[in-house]
Amino acid sequence: MSMQEYVSLLDSEEVLYLAIQASQQNQHDRAIALMKCALNECDRNRADMSEKGDLIMRAKLLYFLGAEYAEIGLHDRAVEHMREALEVDSTLTVCRFQLGLLLLLSGKHQEAETVWSLLEAAPYALFKEGLLALANNDVAMAKRALADGIEKNLENSSINKDMQSILDSLDSVDVAQDTEANEIQKRLLLSGYNKIQ
Repeated sequence: MSMQEYVSLLDSEEVLYLAIQASQQNQHDRAIALMKCALNECDRNRADMSEKGDLIMRAKLLYFLGAEYAEIGLHDRAVEHMREALEVDSTLTVCRFQLGLLLLLSGKHQEAETVWSLLEAAPYALFKEGLLALANNDVAMAKRALADGIEKNLENSSINKDMQSILDSLDSVDVAQDTEANEIQKRLLLSGYNKIQ
């Protein structure tokens, strides 16, 4: 049975769950294959995708595929799929945050700020504020905002771990030098991808 035939037996939620499981087991090839097959099914049935739930699931599939691309280092593809996911469902907060993070890490600060401009609620607005402050070498502001974001984030422990890692890095190096501050930015992890909220 081909992967496409296998996926056709499942609904989108089942495929998403299986892809997340594959990703957590570092089977990124399987996760990507599952997502691509599920999106192919969605595209074939696009005329039937009139219900909002179907569109939301398509956006989640696009986001997760983008997240997998980011995990394996295909950042341009990750950005492309996350942008498309937000076009379908602009309420995917984690997707918006992580798209902005990818852009920031790629040195596209203006684009990151534009993507993040709609992040108004804690904790993501605080993480945004902290990361932008770090990008501008305002370490004191970065520390305050990241710590506040961690305190307010009760839904995504993976992102809290990443933000805590940044805070720990800020405490362990002399960030007065630009090169060291840039090195901290490069250490940002993207592990919150398997959380779709």
